[in-house]
Amino acid sequence: MELDDEEYRTFVEGRDGSLFENETTIPEEWNNCAMDELTVNDGHDSNWVYNQLEIKRGQLFHDKVHLQHAVKKWAFSLKKPFKVVISNPSTYDVKCLSPGCPWQVHAYLPKGESNFVASIIVDHLCKLSGTVVKHKNMTAEFVANVLYGEIMKKSSMSPFQIMLAISNRYTYEISYDMPWRAKQKALEWRFGTVQGLIPPPPTPPRIAAS
Repeated sequence: MELDDEEYRTFVEGRDGSLFENETTIPEEWNNCAMDELTVNDGHDSNWVYNQLEIKRGQLFHDKVHLQHAVKKWAFSLKKPFKVVISNPSTYDVKCLSPGCPWQVHAYLPKGESNFVASIIVDHLCKLSGTVVKHKNMTAEFVANVLYGEIMKKSSMSPFQIMLAISNRYTYEISYDMPWRAKQKALEWRFGTVQGLIPPPPTPPRIAAS
């Protein structure tokens, strides 16, 4: 068998870094908005760390968006999906999808405060049943957040490059259109609406039988 698309061949077989050549130079300060690297120092450092995976009781989050991002990172590292039980301006509560598993993250916004607090954390009791290659909670917005700096630095970053980056970082496969939507979101966050500037995602390369 042979592939019609040389970039796809590199994505599947090589993973040798050649996809990231021919980068466009972007000012360094544009690359510093990724949530994974954010920390806030108000004298209580341990409550403000966003780049750790496990969420701790009493941990503070700048807002609900940062809380949701942290929950997803933790769930992805555990390779276990979750369901959102409550999501409103002052409360966020998620639980494990596995029947009988008590895993839970509950956080709320105290009255008169601006930061969310993780108040209930319950560990998983369920076990993995096999290899997990896709995660139901993976979204284009999450991909845009974790790869924001890379997308800003490499403005020509292709869907295959984004797919590879997520695969290397989280070992998950993502659908072909998700990288395109993630890149569009990242560019919109930086430049405003970019509708019409990014072509729609092409059909994935055809694998032709020899």
